Parts: sequence; structure tokens; C-alpha cells
Amino acid sequence: MIKYSIEFLPQAYDDIESIADTLAQFYKSTVSNFRSSLEKKIEQICTNPFSCPISLYSEKFRLAIIDDNILYYEVNESTQMITVYIVIHSSRDIENFLSRLLI
Repeated sequence: MIKYSIEFLPQAYDDIESIADTLAQFYKSTVSNFRSSLEKKIEQICTNPFSCPISLYSEKFRLAIIDDNILYYEVNESTQMITVYIVIHSSRDIENFLSRLLI
């Protein structure tokens, strides 16, 4: 089985740090739980990038649910690369965020 490489765009890194900062305000253990869930999901995506559903907002993106957050990524089969664009809380205006990425 081929394992895909993964890259995080700067916005995705910022999103992850923002989520961790928010979680740390409540319980410190939730940050490590979130990071652990994120690592498991990334491993799943790298091993089987088509296991997550295609976004309803754009066929360009697939989405992976991590606790209350959604990770949006794109799969490039020719380079065997996964690009993570954003990680956003499921209650946020996802369509607005994705529309800015598609401009």
C-alpha cells in the first residue's frame, strides 16, 4: 500500500494552533486529546486518502472530522500528496472559508 505525503498550508497550521489555544482555556487534557485525534486522522488519510467524503461545498476538497472540527484537504494522485487547507470548528461558517480558498 502506498502512503501519501502530507503538507499543511500556513492557514491550517494557524487553525490547529488556534484550536489548541481555545481548548487550553478549558482543560489542558483536551489539547493532548485533540492532537492525538488529529494524528490518528492524519495517519488514516495518508494511508487511505479517499476514505473521507467529498465536501458538499466543492468537489476539490475532502473532509475529515476530528472531534468538533473539520479538516479540509485535497488529494493529488499524480504526486501522491495530500494538502491540508483548513481545520475549522464545525459550527463556523464553513462555506465562507471555503469560498475564499476557491477564489
